[in-house]
Amino acid sequence: MNRDEFPDESGPKQEIPPEADKYKHMKKGCFLKFIIIFTIVLAAGLYLIQNKFEELFFQPGKELILSVIENEWDGAFMYLKESVKKDSLKTLLSYYVSGVKSTEQLADYNIEKITDFLESTFKDSFITDEELSHISNLIEEALRNEE
Repeated sequence: MNRDEFPDESGPKQEIPPEADKYKHMKKGCFLKFIIIFTIVLAAGLYLIQNKFEELFFQPGKELILSVIENEWDGAFMYLKESVKKDSLKTLLSYYVSGVKSTEQLADYNIEKITDFLESTFKDSFITDEELSHISNLIEEALRNEE
């Protein structure tokens, strides 16, 4: 049997067209191009995440949270009774968000303590002086631990 011939199930022998050989090599070439481009894109992505994360994501995120606290506070926390303490809590949370300097602080245990205490404070829809003082102490401790 000739190299260019192969049996077909229907019976007669068919010749392999000469162009068929070049397609085998194109597949390897496309695969190599894909691997090279994928490696470059992956390396660029990792570089951006490691070196520019705070600049690209963290700072805009902080600004977004501060604007939400400032502009949508009354709507988001309308279940809390209106008082001076509610405004003080708004100021404390703005102070905390603006004082956060790194993403490591967000993964800290202190933020869990703050959110847990805030949840328990919001249950009765009234903020007492003791609760506000405790929240203030937790925020100060969290910001102090970052330095």
